Amino acid sequence: MDLTAFFRMHPDLKRLLSRNDPPTDVQIREAENLLDIGLKELSELDDTILKLSLVLSELRFQKRCRTSSLSALKGVLAPIRRVPPETLGEIFQWCCRTNWMEQHRSITNVRAPPLLLGHVCSLWRTVSQNTPRLWRQRLPILCFHAYPGHPTTYRPAGASQSDRERAL
Repeated sequence: MDLTAFFRMHPDLKRLLSRNDPPTDVQIREAENLLDIGLKELSELDDTILKLSLVLSELRFQKRCRTSSLSALKGVLAPIRRVPPETLGEIFQWCCRTNWMEQHRSITNVRAPPLLLGHVCSLWRTVSQNTPRLWRQRLPILCFHAYPGHPTTYRPAGASQSDRERAL
């Protein structure tokens, strides 16, 4: 019950709120009765809010699950899945046509294009492994600074000690 309706039904209690007169015994019983009813209604509202909060939490969980499922389904329909392996191999070659040795220093670097492409999915790994042109210019395997004193460490022709130190 809202306050307007409450005070319309009990004008004498409204008058008591605006004055400092003491309530009569009848008014005390009436106020206590109304207070009990109001507290019960408030408790029922709290229960309803709790139940609706639980329903809302469940609905939010279902929404997250549904969103995740739909996102996975969108992945299944992604156009990249319909690109033939030969075309993927050609795309991979274009990705690897940068100045690779300058950027990555070593074929063992997993961020290097051929290895990175092979970590996306099994199809991409197969395509990258079966595209020889991706690997053609990727030797030497050791990087400039792997083991500076070791005889198998790659040193470009004419590289001085300062060049090797800069590579570190």
